[in-house]
Order: sequence, then C-alpha cells, then structure tokens
Amino acid sequence: MKRLLLVALLVSSAYLLMGSTWIRSYSIEGVCPYPYSSSNVQAYNVIPAIGGGYLLQGYAEFFDYEFYVMAANVFWKVDENGDIVWRRSTIQMGAHSIVLSNGLDRYYCIAGGIMYVYDSQINLIGSYNFGHINGYYPYFNDAVITDDGIVFAGRIGSDAVVLKTDFEFNLVWTGDTVSQASSDGFYQIINTNNNGYLALGHHVLAKYSAVGDTLWTAEVNHMEYGYYCMAASTLGTCYVLTASHLTDEWLIKSFGNFGVCENTIPVDLDRIVWEGSRNMSVLEDGNLIVFIPSIQKLNKVTLSGAVLWSRSFPIATTGYGPKNFIVASDSSFVFCSNQEVTVTLVKTDSNGEVSNDDPILIPPTISTAHYPNPAGTKVTIDYKTESQAGELSLEVFNIRGQLLYSSPLSGSEGSHKISLAQATGSQFAPGIYLYRIRDNQFSTSISKRFVITK
Repeated sequence: MKRLLLVALLVSSAYLLMGSTWIRSYSIEGVCPYPYSSSNVQAYNVIPAIGGGYLLQGYAEFFDYEFYVMAANVFWKVDENGDIVWRRSTIQMGAHSIVLSNGLDRYYCIAGGIMYVYDSQINLIGSYNFGHINGYYPYFNDAVITDDGIVFAGRIGSDAVVLKTDFEFNLVWTGDTVSQASSDGFYQIINTNNNGYLALGHHVLAKYSAVGDTLWTAEVNHMEYGYYCMAASTLGTCYVLTASHLTDEWLIKSFGNFGVCENTIPVDLDRIVWEGSRNMSVLEDGNLIVFIPSIQKLNKVTLSGAVLWSRSFPIATTGYGPKNFIVASDSSFVFCSNQEVTVTLVKTDSNGEVSNDDPILIPPTISTAHYPNPAGTKVTIDYKTESQAGELSLEVFNIRGQLLYSSPLSGSEGSHKISLAQATGSQFAPGIYLYRIRDNQFSTSISKRFVITK
C-alpha cells in the first residue's frame, strides 16, 4: 500500500512539474472608448511576469473607416494556466518594441528612443528620452537587464552598436561601433555567464566585455551568408543559425570563447526565411530549440544538425518584439502571436506539444444592411454573423461620439428596428448618426452611417 502511494505521489509530482499546456486568445474589446469600425492588433512580447505567470504585450490600432481613432499598448498578466489576472492599456502612438522586467517591482518598456518605467501593475512611474538626456539618437533592437542598468543592441546611423544606460537612460558606456553591409545594426544581445555580452547583426557577431570593450568580432561575407539568430551555452560556446546563400540551406555555426568558428553543421529546417523574429535557445540537455515563425514550426535540433522533432502551429505570425519566446523553468515553451484582432499565447510541453483541445478562437465576421436611408420615423437594421463567439450588441452614436442607444441582439442573424419619432425632447434630431454591431467577446465590429430627416 505504501509503495502504491509513493508511486502515485511521484506521478502527481511529475504532472505538476510539467504544468498545463494550452493555446489562449485575448481580446482588445473595451480598450478603445470611442466608436470605431475596424481594428488591427499585433503581438509583440511575452516575458515572465512579476509575481509569477506571464506578461503579454500587444499593440492595437483603431480606425473609423479611413480615419485613425487611437492606438494603445495592451498588457495582459496571465497565470500558468493562461487565465487573465488583469489587463492594462496605455494609450500612445508606437508599440513598446522591447519589454523587460527586474523581476521585483519594475517593468521597462522601450519605444524608439523613449523608455517608460512601470510598476508591477503597469502604473506609469516615469518616462525618459535618450536623445534629450544624451544628445544623440540611436535605434534600439534588443536589450538585457543587469543589476545596475540596461544593455542595448542597436545602431547609430548605419553602424552596429552596444551601449549601457542606467535605469533612467543616462549613458554609462558605449562599445565600439561596427560597420556592416546591413544597416539594421545589432538586432540580438545575450548576457553571457562571464559578465560579457554577445551581439549579433546580419553579418557580424561580436563579443564585448562587461564595460563595453570589444573582445572579438566574427564577420561573414554578406554575399554568401547571413546570421539569423544565436544562443549561448553555459560553457561559453555561441551557436549561430546561419543562412547560406550559396547552398540555400540553414547552417549552425559554433564559436568558442575567442571568436573562432569551431564547427559548421547543415540542419534541415525547411526553407530559408528572413522575418524579424529571433528564436533559438540552448536547452538543459544540450540540444537547441529553434522556432521559425513564418513557416510556423518549432524544432528541436541536436548539435550535429539532426532534427529530433518539428511541431507546426496554426498561427498568423509570432510577436514582433525581441522577447517573444520563453523557455520556461518547467522546460515548456511559451510564445506569443496574433490572429487578426486577437493576441494569442501558446504554452507547449517540453516536446513542443499542446495536450488539450483549446482552440485558437476564430474572430467572427459581421455583415449588416439598414433601410430606409435617409430615415424619418424608424430605421431597420438587418444583421448576420459567422463564427459568432459572444453576445451581439447594437449601439447608436451621434457625430460627436456620444452613445444614444444600445440594445442586445439575439441570435446570429435577424432584424432590429429603432424608433426615431420626432417627439419633443427626442435624442434623434435630424442629422448624421453611426450604428455599430459588435461581438462582445472579440473586438470584431461593424459600423455604418445613416441619416435622419424631418
């Protein structure tokens, strides 16, 4: 009996260690307080959240037909099961391309040359402009956080650069810039175990000391090869996924502590693609995990180039930020993507599999027609939806964006009549109005105008 109990406890402990796997989609419904007819959302970053779980960030834009309405960075804190703990939004133009955390009480979000500092609940503490503080304007592609500041990879003009600031964007040091054929600069940076930094550009790999001194560089002929992404082992070896333009295949190049390429291995990862995501890590078992978003595949690869497994995911595109992929402490993999008007988060097990049947939600489509137009005493609105996920609602606004009328709608199709009687004090005076039908689970909606006459 004791032996059976021990076996049961071991199985239970193994299950808890592995954790749940899932696919979740998150709506931007309610982020925009103004009427809009369409929206666009892009996933950017996902990082471990302060206090546990994950912090997911997306960027949403809202339009009223051809007119721009507003934009916002949207943050979701989700638990280990993918359930929402809270959602926050910060209304501003431009996505936070880089999101970092000190793991205790601060998030650092960089948009262009501006750094926004938030507390653990995404309340703004301060914002800092690199150009105003330091007198010039680099472009940042990636960053890592240290005990006393942030080290950035990017470019100054067309040259690749690594630099360090404190937590208020005051410059601490700037490493030697590197000229290369590509004008993107360094687009990935890794903090190595010996307190140095590896920085990768399309055609150059560089090692910097903890104070920004250049230790070595390894360049490739841009007509023959292109560096794609990198990962570093605990022993200091750097692995670079490299595209060969000569053979049209992927290669894994291994660099030792002194910048010498020690090995070049072909690896079969399907066709070569060049989107901006950089996703490769060294696993505890010594193998590599490589995610190539444009072909929607997660791959486990040995250092000899053998692909142990590949998993496909029906996602649109991986997050646009440099922090869009996590190897979690339980050996699972977490990555973000977007599906038209939602942001999606995927957590797999250590074999790249999602064990449950959670679907990626398909946004509904809505079509409407209304008559007569112009209208006098009443207007009738016909509506129809496909892939309806939530309850439908109808709202009517005046041209100042004020909500005048709202009503729930039943079923996926039907007709709804609104009385426009011109009695004394009626809110429907002659003029132009906008009605909107939306699915309340998604941000999907459709808006049209109608005219009221006497």
